[in-house]
Order: sequence, then C-alpha cells, then structure tokens
Amino acid sequence: MEIEKYEVILSNDSLAFQQRVNYYLKNGWQLVGSVSVTASKNYLGNEKTLYSQAVIKIKKEQ
Repeated sequence: MEIEKYEVILSNDSLAFQQRVNYYLKNGWQLVGSVSVTASKNYLGNEKTLYSQAVIKIKKEQ
C-alpha cells in the first residue's frame, strides 16, 4: 500500500508564502488546490486588511 503525503502552507505574508510554494514545486511537489481569504474591515468596522493563504500539495510519485 502506498502512502500519499500532503503538506499545507498557511501564511499572512504574501512574499513568504510564494517563496515557500516555489520551494516545494521545485522539489517535485504537485499543486492540488489553494484558498485565499481577504477581509477589509474588522468587527468594529475599522478598515483592516487580513490576508491568509493556504496551499495543499501532494508529493509526486518517484
């Protein structure tokens, strides 16, 4: 039985996120899906931008 390995990357830093994803892609990982969330106001109604990204990858078969 072959085991599949998954990795999830979460970040609120866009540049760090891109660097981490590129690292995995260069090392034979395959992009399965991604999600990003942006909010422009906090619960008090003040302007605030929150940015969260997630990527799920699976390692390519050897």
